[in-house]
Amino acid sequence: MNTPCKLLQVVPHDTLFLATALKAAYSPRNFSRRSVEVEGHDKFVGLHSARFRIRAHAAEWRFIGGLVLVSRFHLMTPHRVGIIGGSGLYHIEGFTQQKWRKVTTPFGPPSDSFLTGELAGRAVVFLPRHGRGHRILPSELNHRANIWALKKFGVGWIISVSAVGSLQGRYRPCDIVLPNQFVDRTKKSLEHTFFGRGIVAHIAFADPICEELRQLLLQTCRALGARVHDGGTYVNMEGPAFSTRSESMTNHNLGYDVIGMTNLGEAKCAREAEISYATMAMVTDYDCWKADEAHVTVDMVIANLQRNAAQAKEIVQRVLPQIPAEPNCSCHRALQNAILTDKKLWPAKTKTALRPLLQKYYSRPASP
Repeated sequence: MNTPCKLLQVVPHDTLFLATALKAAYSPRNFSRRSVEVEGHDKFVGLHSARFRIRAHAAEWRFIGGLVLVSRFHLMTPHRVGIIGGSGLYHIEGFTQQKWRKVTTPFGPPSDSFLTGELAGRAVVFLPRHGRGHRILPSELNHRANIWALKKFGVGWIISVSAVGSLQGRYRPCDIVLPNQFVDRTKKSLEHTFFGRGIVAHIAFADPICEELRQLLLQTCRALGARVHDGGTYVNMEGPAFSTRSESMTNHNLGYDVIGMTNLGEAKCAREAEISYATMAMVTDYDCWKADEAHVTVDMVIANLQRNAAQAKEIVQRVLPQIPAEPNCSCHRALQNAILTDKKLWPAKTKTALRPLLQKYYSRPASP
């Protein structure tokens, strides 16, 4: 009996990497009771009668006929670049094909929907860190949900644009600091890891910022004539209150460079998700250690961020084409030797929740 034809539309630029495996699993005109598990987009899950039209490459189409049961289906997309920052950042000239997309994660809701599109020839995903309208406190940020969703979108690099206070006189308001270290002053370690619940992993975090991405930002800032500083330590306090003067003086005397409330959790989760991460810290104030300067206020932070907004947008736009097309630095292999728990002992529920992070290790033999 002939089955009706049903066409699965594939969005532009997407590719199906298991077309050959699907064709092998199902005879052209017969129903196979074996279901093929192809990672990812569940909207294709279910029993499909008919012929699948699959775009494997820009000019190549495959046809697979018959009645097939698809349990999981994944469309591989070009590796995207994630941008986390204030809502003003996505108002960039040349940011096309914009679409807000809501994501549900096993770790709860992210900060907001994600804005996907193209900028400077690259596929990008933008997340307003505190939500549109700035509705979420730094200590309320769900870093796991935010980074999990970016990983699900195929993000290989994250540029974080963040307001910080200066802890040293050489960093003036409207300067840019590209930190290469963090100091953790939060109490949220368990909220800054995907692991636990039956799977134990310990990532290397000696160098928490992706040096390759940081250097690209540094070169771009210098090319544009920005007042940029190479390296430094970012102190991550919890907030929401700004520092006391004693706390600020302590951080200053210890030689730390800038202070903020958000980036450490992002960096830890990004490393576990094997995403390159770099911070572009926009100095807005001197915190409150500097006696001859006014202490930090919200008005001061917003005013200096707005002064720097155009420059931040230009830096992002100029650095995007320089980011490699394929993720291939050590950050993208961070879990390779980090997972201690034997795969046979991974709880099914945890394994499912961490599928975007762990799927490439499912069939690999354990490291010696």
